[in-house]
Amino acid sequence: MVLKGDSAWSDPRLELSFSAHLMRFFLGSRGLDPLLFGDRPEPVLVDLAIYDLLRAQGPSAMLDQARTRLRSGLAQLAGSQHHQGGWGWSRLASQPAIPPTVAGLMALARAKPLAGEIGWSFPAQKLDAARNWLQQQLPRLAADDFGQRGEILYALSHLEGQQVPAVQLHRMHRMRGQLSLGAACLLGLTWQQRKRPEQARELAQQVAKNLNFNSTLPLRERWQPGSWVSDLDRVRALRLLALTGVAPDKLKEGWAWLMGRGNSLGWRFPRQAAEALDTLAKLEQGQTAKARLKIQVKVNGKAAGQVELGADRALAKLKVDPALLTSGDNRVELAASGSGPCLVQAVLSGHRKDAPAGDSRDPIKL
Repeated sequence: MVLKGDSAWSDPRLELSFSAHLMRFFLGSRGLDPLLFGDRPEPVLVDLAIYDLLRAQGPSAMLDQARTRLRSGLAQLAGSQHHQGGWGWSRLASQPAIPPTVAGLMALARAKPLAGEIGWSFPAQKLDAARNWLQQQLPRLAADDFGQRGEILYALSHLEGQQVPAVQLHRMHRMRGQLSLGAACLLGLTWQQRKRPEQARELAQQVAKNLNFNSTLPLRERWQPGSWVSDLDRVRALRLLALTGVAPDKLKEGWAWLMGRGNSLGWRFPRQAAEALDTLAKLEQGQTAKARLKIQVKVNGKAAGQVELGADRALAKLKVDPALLTSGDNRVELAASGSGPCLVQAVLSGHRKDAPAGDSRDPIKL
């Protein structure tokens, strides 16, 4: 990697942070298109998942950034809710829709216990309005619309108390043999969320029989939420298997698929990114412990030190000798030996007496 310095800096500093945590998947991805998702609740689920990962293990500077981003996203989420209680496909949509409202409800439910920690005043009335709107939609769904029904039930299971309608839940369970892979995953995750492991395992066993990771469909069809072979369904299926302990061989196959999918394509759709993050958090519990890495660092062609990551040390920092830094480009080379994932963050900083001179030719940055 190349980091650009400033000739006016009097004391440049370079600090590297290394972590065996799998946050690298999404913190280093191509990002989400704000024109498509800026007014929608789904990106807040991504912010919540990243914040949870950073809370568990991550550089404090990154946690501060994630906290600020999460607080801003939640404030925007509360402000974009429709007066009916749901969220639409955009701020300009005239009516709420089920998928974005499901995402909004889950985001508020997950953020509620974090409100004091991130310095956010939790809007309880917003959560109640979203819950009421979703509950009103259940009797309006077609009898065989198990996909949207499963989405609503799973969202309601994140609320305190018995918010999931028992009649709807048990009817879906009786008809589990007719459910698509995606609907079966949602039903199983709902049972797991409600601390009913026996029923969750029944669904997990059903899902494992039909789950495969070698889709031959075109990407456009493969990424459509709700379809039989969507990546979103596969990610949910992996989390269900991990939570229930069913089909460990499928889990190993799915782990390899998830690693490859994230590396090759990133996760441009926020709901997929959030679900994949939650799944990784569960799957990697046994993987981080297997990390055994020795990383040697060179700065501008000269040795700058080395760090080691292992079961007892999943986070390491290295402060580079300022004498190795230049006022221009600084090339950082990393050579790793061993096995396991590693997140790397490099921060180059310095101080200057005067503000940099403006240039009228510079483009305006929004």
